[in-house]
Amino acid sequence: LAGLSASGLKALRTGEIGRLLAGLLGTRHDVLFVGTKTSEDISKATALGRRRWRREPPRPARRITLPAKPRVLFVHREGMVQAHIGLFASDGPNGPDGAIARRFYTPAMGGMGGIVFQEVREARSLAYSAEGSYDPGARAGDDGAQAGWVGTQADKAVEAAELLRDIFQRTSLPPERFAATARQVEEFYRSNTIAFRDIPGRLLGWSRAGFSSGDPRPELLKRAR
Repeated sequence: LAGLSASGLKALRTGEIGRLLAGLLGTRHDVLFVGTKTSEDISKATALGRRRWRREPPRPARRITLPAKPRVLFVHREGMVQAHIGLFASDGPNGPDGAIARRFYTPAMGGMGGIVFQEVREARSLAYSAEGSYDPGARAGDDGAQAGWVGTQADKAVEAAELLRDIFQRTSLPPERFAATARQVEEFYRSNTIAFRDIPGRLLGWSRAGFSSGDPRPELLKRAR
């Protein structure tokens, strides 16, 4: 299903969808379990009587459209009195090497203490709310994306959009902002524990993101200092 285009999905008939879904059980997959059973018990319980499994079809990496020049898309909603502005830019394929830089990005740009909120809303009163973030994708090789969002009055939309664009085109942080972000990142790694039942999912996520040696947080903490 993941390999189908939007038009391909729409063209599927009910019977075809049923066959595709039924075939999922015969495809190699990951099983996450938290409990007191042994790995052998879980393997038997999830084998579904099968000895052979179909290989998982190749998953195409996420690719974000990179237009030849900035592109503006308008969507009209009847009765809407606010202007909601989103800014999105591809950062190219990501991998574990850029993990700490991506971790710095969201606290620096987003949240009430971030640059976007402080400059768009607090300093200039151009928006009701403003946010910046970074989406690395789910797996190594996916395109990362810088993202910004502003909710503002319609008559302030152009000025707010221009300011958001200018903020995202900056190539460096002021030293004091960088130091404050470094402290936030260090506090994040020191204070955010992983709940027992969430450990298998986090391990799988790290593996898919390209971290081959298990928990990457100790090394990332060293690099954040």
